[in-house]
Amino acid sequence: MEFIDYSDYYYRTKLNEPPPPQRVGKFVLLNKYRGDEFIVLSPKGFSAYHADIVRVFCEQRGIDGLYSSEHKHFDIHDIHWHVGGGGKWSIDEELKTLHFNGYSQAYGRFRTHGLKEKLSMILSLSDYEITIGS
Repeated sequence: MEFIDYSDYYYRTKLNEPPPPQRVGKFVLLNKYRGDEFIVLSPKGFSAYHADIVRVFCEQRGIDGLYSSEHKHFDIHDIHWHVGGGGKWSIDEELKTLHFNGYSQAYGRFRTHGLKEKLSMILSLSDYEITIGS
């Protein structure tokens, strides 16, 4: 699983300031055929909708799709990619805690089975207390 957090980009590029140690936002899980998995976090203020996160991710990787502003949804046209749900996240870098919960109205509830174990294997999160709620 690859962990992507758009906080640094948002705060440093858009706001010209370092990311605060406590942040909240939305996230999506994306899967590519044959097992590549991504969890993509976006801070509040950068992505109003889960579809915005998917759109940015796909644009950065050259994955074709179409954004519907009416339905707040990004349809990926590449059949090898799938959005596996989404929700909300919060992080406290001082306390070393990371929490995931909720769901995405556009993409549904994220699959929790095995997620904590996959996240704890990511080197940058190895000393974080990761919790997954409903």
